[in-house]
Amino acid sequence: MKLLNFVLEGKPRLGLLVPGGVVDVSAVLPELCSTDQLILRGEAGLAAVKRLGEESHPLLNEEDICYAPAVLSPQLVLCVGLNYKAHVEEAVQLQQSLPAAPVWFNKFASSLVGHRQQVPLCPVARQHDAEAELVAVIGRAGWNIKKQDAHAHLYGYTLGNDLSARDLQFRSSQWLIGKALPGFGPLGPVLVPKEDIDEAALDISGRINGELRQHGRAQDMLFDVDNLIADASQFFHLQPGDLIFTGTPEGVIMGRKPPLEQNWLKVGDVVTVESSQIGVLSNTMVSY
Repeated sequence: MKLLNFVLEGKPRLGLLVPGGVVDVSAVLPELCSTDQLILRGEAGLAAVKRLGEESHPLLNEEDICYAPAVLSPQLVLCVGLNYKAHVEEAVQLQQSLPAAPVWFNKFASSLVGHRQQVPLCPVARQHDAEAELVAVIGRAGWNIKKQDAHAHLYGYTLGNDLSARDLQFRSSQWLIGKALPGFGPLGPVLVPKEDIDEAALDISGRINGELRQHGRAQDMLFDVDNLIADASQFFHLQPGDLIFTGTPEGVIMGRKPPLEQNWLKVGDVVTVESSQIGVLSNTMVSY
């Protein structure tokens, strides 16, 4: 099942991507106008949407819809740095040894944009980079969750791009201003419930202007999703719809050989994040 948010006549709608197009779930179930509301309804909500997918309903052309972020209003947008060994090795200016615990930072809901939406490059930054990531979506509230219970709090997965302004990120020891800029958290195109994901085979790739730059697997993470949920819940009260950007594999621009000036993202560049089980998230960089 592939769930999505889209905008119609200025209002958010919940959609279900099926072969041939998109079912406008909100047209049939008006109480469900986004994935946020669906997540709150748990298994009953999923069962209702699944039934719609098995019925005959008018379909919208997927190419014509205006995607919104796969989750609209998370309370927390948590991100993990240095969660793939090879990325740690390429990012020597960050850390030269593997982290003993997840490295947390955050974005804001204002950072989120949907599939096919434009992203304005920051006018005071010069070193824009992209990071393809799997994003875990919380389905059940929790505080101080044990690792063995963490999977029960996971709703599903989507894709994210942890766009980064490196010159701002390293202006101090705090990464925030280089990570949480408006539009620097593309999210989508769809949200896939965990029951429909083969986590053992979950993959992630990143491309810039069609060129493959990154590829990894969830199994390559230093801290898997259950570990991340359990660890984050020691510090934050997780709520349904909260997001965890789980880290990026090697291949970011920052890790390329100098000189890097011609490699940083520029206006017109198209960045895509891909997973065989989730889809393709694509965004174009534009001027501010």
